[in-house]
Amino acid sequence: MDQDLTDLLALASDEKVGREAALQSIYNRNARRYLAFLRNKGASLSDAEDILQEFLSKLWKTQADLAAVENGGAYLWRMLRTTSIDYFRRNNKLSLVQGAEANDALDEALRKKGLEKSSEELSDIEQHDLSQCLDRALTAFEQDCPERSDAISLIVVEGWNQKQLAEYLGRTYGATREYFSQSCKRFREYFQRICPEFEEVVRG
Repeated sequence: MDQDLTDLLALASDEKVGREAALQSIYNRNARRYLAFLRNKGASLSDAEDILQEFLSKLWKTQADLAAVENGGAYLWRMLRTTSIDYFRRNNKLSLVQGAEANDALDEALRKKGLEKSSEELSDIEQHDLSQCLDRALTAFEQDCPERSDAISLIVVEGWNQKQLAEYLGRTYGATREYFSQSCKRFREYFQRICPEFEEVVRG
């Protein structure tokens, strides 16, 4: 069992000392890379620290839901992202998490995930259908492979480089490159299975 999941299950208990120790353990293990992620989004150090504290507070208060968690790292990661979006929206800073315009994001996703055509090469109908199919493939991939999905999102959507990803994952640079490559290969398999009508735009 991974340590994040162990700590989340401890947080789900009614034993206050154990819950406090688990929350501290999550902070000690993840705070540095969580802050790095938030700063990379464009948050100031003050904002990033506020978001992290809000995230920890949410963790403490969601006691009843934690016993059902199966993937500790992915659960924490999704909660951090949700907390950051709520914080930016509440403080009129949502532009920090919006990233590129839709077409730019789609083109980048297509390029990074090994798809051959950009959105400009597709008709409006094809682009709409491809975007919807890509969303379905991403949803299925995230459900089955949440950590690999997060790694791809950090590179493709958030604009991280592989050095930043390596630091976040706690892996060597070489191991991270291999992990990212295998994650993209795995996603292409999902895309080809879920979106066979667009098979011609996928590299072989």
